[in-house]
Amino acid sequence: MTRSEEKREAFVEAVVAHLVSEGLADTGLRSLARVCGTSDRMLIYHFGSKDALLEQAFGAIVAGLTAQLDALLGPRRRAPARLLEDLLAAVDRGPFLPVVRLWFELVGRAVTGEEPYRASARALGERWLAWIEAHLPRDRADRAPELFATLEGTLMLRLLDLPEPERPHA
Repeated sequence: MTRSEEKREAFVEAVVAHLVSEGLADTGLRSLARVCGTSDRMLIYHFGSKDALLEQAFGAIVAGLTAQLDALLGPRRRAPARLLEDLLAAVDRGPFLPVVRLWFELVGRAVTGEEPYRASARALGERWLAWIEAHLPRDRADRAPELFATLEGTLMLRLLDLPEPERPHA
């Protein structure tokens, strides 16, 4: 890995940590540069734009999340109800809550059409759907959007301390 690639990776890691802990409120280029311990000019040099840096950071967050879930759940395919229960249990006991909060904040910005959030949320949603499909039985992969929606809705209810619907046991 070249020195430039190492710097880029370190900058992305710093932005990831910032986003997960602070959310999207302070994502101006100067603020991100301060988080990275560099100048805004250096970030532009390495990424071309703030949007490109954020897109890479969001991608790294999803890659980290899915890697943690793969390590926790393993490669075994599961029936939709079982996969949903396993994912909800993983979120309850893992370090996933800050990432879930960030996801909902990202989606909130995305639905207003604000870029780069809209494009990033769509790309991340597609990656998440693909991950879910890969963990469902092949003949039930078409249930991925339904499971995604149920998971998102349940997590939102939990974050708002609202009652969850009864679900059949896996």
